[in-house]
Amino acid sequence: MGKRGPAPRPAEVTRIYGDNSGRKPPNQPPRVGLPPKAPEWLTPMAVEFWERTVPLLDQMFVLGASDFAVLEQAAVLYSRWRVAVEDGDDRLIKQFAAQLLPVLGKLGMTPADRLRMVVPPKEEPKRSHVLD
Repeated sequence: MGKRGPAPRPAEVTRIYGDNSGRKPPNQPPRVGLPPKAPEWLTPMAVEFWERTVPLLDQMFVLGASDFAVLEQAAVLYSRWRVAVEDGDDRLIKQFAAQLLPVLGKLGMTPADRLRMVVPPKEEPKRSHVLD
């Protein structure tokens, strides 16, 4: 079952047209820990996905040590989907894609899910009152 309501508008569009809801979006909880390292048991294709994905998610400030299981699941499903694509097995391609997309969405790796993410505002550096 999908999420309720229309997909959120990009921030640029909201800035142009405004938001008359009167509500402020909640802040995202802070990341905890460092991005996880790939487990040794992953297949080479899953490790390739892991190594390509972790730096992107880290730059987006959405990845922490607590996301290990979701990232592990995404890597495994991606490698299985790729094998199915290479083998040309349409049934498995469809099956693994249906399983992979929601997991990628939880990591904010689809355009619609990135729009739903709330990024905490950047804090201004504190100035010393001595210089004022």
